[in-house]
Amino acid sequence: MLGGFRVKVYVAAAALVMVMPAVARAQTAESPGDPLTRGRTEIGVGVGFGNAMHIWGGLPDSEFLTLGVDIGHVLTGPIFAGPCRGNLLISGEFYPAIAFHENVGTTYALSTALIFRYHFTPGARVRPFISAGAGIVLSDKPIPRNISRTNFTPQGGGGLTVAIRGNSLLSFEYRIHHMSDGILTTYNPGVNSNVFQVGFSWIH
Repeated sequence: MLGGFRVKVYVAAAALVMVMPAVARAQTAESPGDPLTRGRTEIGVGVGFGNAMHIWGGLPDSEFLTLGVDIGHVLTGPIFAGPCRGNLLISGEFYPAIAFHENVGTTYALSTALIFRYHFTPGARVRPFISAGAGIVLSDKPIPRNISRTNFTPQGGGGLTVAIRGNSLLSFEYRIHHMSDGILTTYNPGVNSNVFQVGFSWIH
């Protein structure tokens, strides 16, 4: 049942949200700054939950849980001016554990994506950002609705990063996530989902 799956997802996400601040408090007490400066590398872990929404003709009634890692690189120093001032980061995401749930059952998959993030307010402890990118999902059974084992994932959204102790970041992000197989099959309506992600990363 989708309801039971959703409860498990909420419990996992809540646990991550509660654990990560405790990890941060256990680190050294140096004052937090802005670690997202040009040339630095971000290594992180994250969990996400997606549920299908009824827009753009996509298939409804599916949910998915993701667990994975990402490696990012800060490409620029501060650019532009005023409220648009910020810097750009590129990130490779790898999610080896995806549970995609439909009424017919749960399918396991892995995915990878290339994501660009533009972080506003350089130097601030709390930085809003926007994101956009795309990737690919490979599953052990055809999804959604037994359509294809290979799907593509254009996506975009935004969120907040919070600098905490020890050059670490806690992030909260919302994305609009599309998944379909493009032109691999004749019928490919795809799934459009709300995705909520929580991540914890280290900057080197």
